[in-house]
Amino acid sequence: MTPVERNRLWLAAAAALVLLGAALRLHHLGFQELWLDETLQLRMATTDRLAEALRLEYSPPLGYLLWRGWVQAFGESEVALRALAAIFGILCVPVVIAAGRTLFSPAAGLWAGLFAAVAPLQIYYSQEARSYSLLCLALALCHWTLWRALLRPRPAAWAAFSASACLALFTHHFAALALFPALLVAWRQRGFYVAAAAAGLPWAAWIGWSWLVNTQIVRGYQWVTALWNAIPPALAIPKSFEALAFGPQQGSIPGFFKQFTVLAFPPALRWGGVLALAALCAVALSPWHDGEDARRRKAWLAAVVLFPLAALWTASWWVPTYVVARYDLVAFPGLVLLVGQGLAKLRGLARGLAAPALAALFFGVIGAKLALYYTLPPFAAGPAPSRDSAAVIDAVAAEGDLVVLSVYRGATVGYYLRRLGYREADGRFESPSGRSFTLRRLPTHPSSLFFNVDHPERPRFDLEQTRLDLRGYLAQLDPARATVWLEVLPELPRLPQFRKMLAEELARAGYHTVEAPSGLAPGHVTPYRAR
Repeated sequence: MTPVERNRLWLAAAAALVLLGAALRLHHLGFQELWLDETLQLRMATTDRLAEALRLEYSPPLGYLLWRGWVQAFGESEVALRALAAIFGILCVPVVIAAGRTLFSPAAGLWAGLFAAVAPLQIYYSQEARSYSLLCLALALCHWTLWRALLRPRPAAWAAFSASACLALFTHHFAALALFPALLVAWRQRGFYVAAAAAGLPWAAWIGWSWLVNTQIVRGYQWVTALWNAIPPALAIPKSFEALAFGPQQGSIPGFFKQFTVLAFPPALRWGGVLALAALCAVALSPWHDGEDARRRKAWLAAVVLFPLAALWTASWWVPTYVVARYDLVAFPGLVLLVGQGLAKLRGLARGLAAPALAALFFGVIGAKLALYYTLPPFAAGPAPSRDSAAVIDAVAAEGDLVVLSVYRGATVGYYLRRLGYREADGRFESPSGRSFTLRRLPTHPSSLFFNVDHPERPRFDLEQTRLDLRGYLAQLDPARATVWLEVLPELPRLPQFRKMLAEELARAGYHTVEAPSGLAPGHVTPYRAR
């Protein structure tokens, strides 16, 4: 086969991998209902108070701004919202292929591309309307453009690396952890420092504006501490490797991951995949069958994978920041390249069936996980799907009623009410027919404009202040006509004082439970009327 024919065959294989990645990301794109984080992304994309929202949000603004333009062009449906994340996830595949080819070999590029195309966690974030697939794409671009600049150090090459680094930093602050190991290979390059400064100075200016100049809001990030303590910490890095390669499953890590949260995966397959992953990483880092300059490339690649995880792990003993299968995504592009090199080297290291058997085990585990991922029914976080709750509220809430939901459910149910044609303004939801009612989200607790819609500047949860909020909401009702519809709030078991306060205020205002309308399913809203 001539070099031209080999190159054409390689390009055809690369194109097939991109198509595979696209098919897996677009399949069932709107299957799951939107959950809290996605509705927050939508709120940022549609709020009229964008400057205030950006000021109150610690995360960099790029993802929010991109989704803002996207939503204006393509709408707010589940598919429309998630399509942008899917595009970023699809684009990550060819970039990884190019990076693997530049860094190691054409074969390593294709193997890395196959892994990127089918990695369950990458598919998951490509089907979620958040910026994590953009983060993976941006970091893959950084790795590729860095080595292109190192191999041919020209101003245009360093400018490409600088643009990629700026893209990554303005997507997520933790991208800096994956960029820092570039010093290992580029510290003698003057162009690298110019490129790093061009990317880093605007990012530093953003940090200075959003973290230091503006009023600090005490955020509701206690969930990070709870997850860190529940991992447990000693297993955080091993669990990151497993989750990045195969995605989570039921009971493997704490947190909410839609299908993964309820996915029961056979233990034998799970541990077989972990052993295959460890073997491939060991092969990639082994000294045998290495190409030119391999030691320097492998040291950089190992640092790209391990340094971000080690930095997050170390920092979390003081301020918990480690979230498996989320913030550790900064290591994912490096792990993909590492596994791709391991698969490419197998052919020269192993005789007979050993190499294909190991590759078949690794991708067989991924295939089994994806088969379960796509066949599970939609999973709703909460007492009932938010789509169903919105339909129930639409059916039972009358003119002038008050609906009280949790801050979490309120965001998602509010989205599906808007999908039913409701217009929202200052907590009032008006149907296409003109009927309107008030929807309030309690408890009001620390967060940004996202959660605390009614009181965005309130710095912390205050039970008595929330009592006054509820008292004010009830005082606006007409007791002779209005019904209060209260959902069984998921947070209440952890907030007994809040539950008690809620009952006290409803009783104080004269509201008591009444018989629910016929056909109202349990787990939705409970009606309260004044006697």
